[in-house]
Amino acid sequence: MEDSGATFDEVLRVDTQPGWAIELSRESTPVRRVRASLAGIEIGGIRTIPHDEIVSAFLSLRIEHRVIVRARRARLIIHTRSRHEAERLLRALAFTTTEKNAVFQVLPVVGTSYVPALLLPLWGVFGVARITPHVNYPLILLSALWVIAVFALTRFKRSLTVGGDGITINGHFEKRFVSYANVIGVDRYSDQKRGFLLPRRGTPPLYSGLALHLRGDEHLKLPMARGNHQTDQMFGASERITEALRAWRKSGPIVNATIGRAGRNTQEWIASLRELGKSDATTYRVAAVDREALFAIVEDPVNQASSRAAAAIAIGAKLDEESRARLRKSAETIADPKLRVAIEHVVDEKDEAFAELLDELAPPETKARS
Repeated sequence: MEDSGATFDEVLRVDTQPGWAIELSRESTPVRRVRASLAGIEIGGIRTIPHDEIVSAFLSLRIEHRVIVRARRARLIIHTRSRHEAERLLRALAFTTTEKNAVFQVLPVVGTSYVPALLLPLWGVFGVARITPHVNYPLILLSALWVIAVFALTRFKRSLTVGGDGITINGHFEKRFVSYANVIGVDRYSDQKRGFLLPRRGTPPLYSGLALHLRGDEHLKLPMARGNHQTDQMFGASERITEALRAWRKSGPIVNATIGRAGRNTQEWIASLRELGKSDATTYRVAAVDREALFAIVEDPVNQASSRAAAAIAIGAKLDEESRARLRKSAETIADPKLRVAIEHVVDEKDEAFAELLDELAPPETKARS
């Protein structure tokens, strides 16, 4: 990526977690010159992490003002001197809530707190095997498969993606998007649940994390640490969700009937959107819409996903490099996987996938009846 000119350049204390993307010398001093921009992060004049390799960058308020930069296989902890300095660093990396999604790790559904309960049947199998030697081999094989299954369940990782429009929980067996329209608030929690085992009075918490309070009296718990630990990720994710939710509530939806379905079937709707995007002046067939108004619909996370996708399709009818880059940047702030894919298809000009995506994104009451 090109350097936009908004460059952070300060001498700060940096802790590193070595990985394949880290090329710092072990003999270097803890205090180094940190240069952050859209090209990535340089520490001591060395290109440490390219921007494309950065998964998330967030501010942790747990100890001092630390910026945590997570790459795919490496991590930096940059100790800034103030919150303002930390926010300036994040802006230089384009990792604010309005510029790019942030990804955080969530514990698997089956964690260490559930393992003892899941292993109870295994202990019973071993007891039966000792009493009945003639069935030892099948039971031992069954026990081995059970142990492998339990171990696999404890290793399945989950992630939490915080975007400008909502959050997405990704896992091997689940993918759930929660719009900010359904989020009341977020706070931290500690839980003593033991799966099938009841907690004893005075038992310390088994895991801690974030609790999303949703409309309909639903509470979505996201464990992020074992025990009662307050981790950087927990503080960073909480702060990020709070900021994104606050920004989402400040803006209002943009209503534009021109890009609506208006009772048309999907192919007619797409054709009208493309004609709208190509039109430079009002004609008897279609009223012209300013491209900035279309971009405003795409970029505002408060708007419905179907409206944002429709506006993107209209823009894609006349796609230059500037429009392509602007749509790609908008996609980087979207947590809704279907909407993000729809806008990426516009950028990549994959027209054949528009119909199915629009049918999935459009609310049932706006779909045309066949």
